[in-house]
Amino acid sequence: MTVEQRLKQLETQTFRLRWVVIVLVAISAGAVIFSVTQREDIPGVIRARSFEVIGDNGKVAAKMGHAVNNGGVWIFNAEGYSTVFLTTDDFGAGSVATFNGKDPRKPGGTVLFNLASEDGAQAVMRILSEQGHGLKLVGDDGSGAGGRIETIDNDATVIASWP
Repeated sequence: MTVEQRLKQLETQTFRLRWVVIVLVAISAGAVIFSVTQREDIPGVIRARSFEVIGDNGKVAAKMGHAVNNGGVWIFNAEGYSTVFLTTDDFGAGSVATFNGKDPRKPGGTVLFNLASEDGAQAVMRILSEQGHGLKLVGDDGSGAGGRIETIDNDATVIASWP
């Protein structure tokens, strides 16, 4: 075999090997792209102690987490104060409350609306002013006597009641 024949054979082998490598690289790249772009399965359950939504201002806008008696959902205003919450009351029944947008732990922070239970037996709705006085609607306690409407002062003392 002459040198020219050997070079020709080497060129042919190199040409074929180059195409094999190119095809293998293309298949590998396609497999990687395919596996990366495949949608992950959506989990059936996500477990965490709490979940927070952060607003554009960097403050917590909403929170879902553990409350004293069970879970709760809170909505916050731009100042970071709770304005609405959905949780359980002291008796383990559902409770909804809205606030006046000020820190509810300080003077001036007031519950404006509250729907909860009293002794876990009857529904109670309170509609209050920022000063703390307003209406209290009490549902039937199961006795069949019906509910009642009360006006209350800022110390939660009943001023008038009907019936």
